[in-house]
Amino acid sequence: MDDDYVQTLLARFKDLPRFSDGRIDFHTSKEAPVINCFVIHKEEFLLLKRSEQVSSYPGHWNFMSGYLDAPVSVESKILEELEEELGCTKDAVASIGFGEPFDVVDNDINRTWIVHPAFVELRERIIPKLNWEHTDYQWVTPDQFPQFKKIEGFEETYATIKKLLPHQ
Repeated sequence: MDDDYVQTLLARFKDLPRFSDGRIDFHTSKEAPVINCFVIHKEEFLLLKRSEQVSSYPGHWNFMSGYLDAPVSVESKILEELEEELGCTKDAVASIGFGEPFDVVDNDINRTWIVHPAFVELRERIIPKLNWEHTDYQWVTPDQFPQFKKIEGFEETYATIKKLLPHQ
């Protein structure tokens, strides 16, 4: 998904407010494009516990995610989130893969997420340097997913990404 795709997508939200740096502020929007990215090393997945300071799903476990709020490629946004949320640079990345976007409707919060599923495979297992968005992390295998309180759309994103992984 290149810059043109993202620019076309974001044109739908041209009337939303902007942050001082030009990014779109989706906090009041009924729909929002996001990247949901599994960070993996070998057969383990990095889950992150969302802090009480985030606007949606505080206290839930998730993979790395972020609003697609600026006209950059999905890959660029993933690399930005990787550094911002985990303190991990592009040098640590072995590969990146993308699934087809899909919608997740969450009636409880009256929002539709336009999910851009992805994965980042790391060369080595990291100890993340968490920012304010998360309070904890765990490296887990997929059979451990059921024990976590997860965000809406987690399972659908995993099912999409699982098909793309070489070792699953």
